[in-house]
Amino acid sequence: MPRLFVALDLPETVKDALGDLQVGLPEARWHDIDDFHLTLRFIGEVDPATETELVETLDLLDGPAVAVIPRGYGHFERKGKPAVLYVAAEPTQELAALQRRVESLVRGCGVSPDPRRFTPHITLARFPRSIEADRVGRWLETAPTPQIPPFTVDAVTLYRSRRQPEGARYEPLHRFPLDSLPDEDSTGWAGYPHGDDGDSDGDGEAC
Repeated sequence: MPRLFVALDLPETVKDALGDLQVGLPEARWHDIDDFHLTLRFIGEVDPATETELVETLDLLDGPAVAVIPRGYGHFERKGKPAVLYVAAEPTQELAALQRRVESLVRGCGVSPDPRRFTPHITLARFPRSIEADRVGRWLETAPTPQIPPFTVDAVTLYRSRRQPEGARYEPLHRFPLDSLPDEDSTGWAGYPHGDDGDSDGDGEAC
């Protein structure tokens, strides 16, 4: 059965800028730039009937386009070792509200609640279990700070994750448009600072 997740696709210019950060760390399994996304809800394996229900239900999603504000780097750990390297996104009220709407719709299709705290981020790389924490730490100390300005996403996308020998690849299945403009009055996103160091707490994600 396919493994599905709901995410924000990114503008091509943002993907290119993120790809420029993928240097050094030969041990890293860098994500293909075409696969960059910001996960709102990992769903997992579902049967065809549930997939159809998810598409019909997510089509009810409404609300304004969402502004994403990139910050600095962060990482998730597995058993005390770095597992995922990412660029953090500011957890604005706007982004959190969209994630809650998606969560509610997905759970309405009978999908179990996700126990993990929503930590908005864009995965750059995954690490093998053999990676040394000091190696990643030195990279984080010397890597250039991401200089990616805020950007707007006007749709939510349902993806399928496919396992391949070189790692998972992500196939967009359905796109659910949002209103064309972000609701600036409710978030104040336009003047929010960016470029801070990313938080490194939270659990790893499956996408």
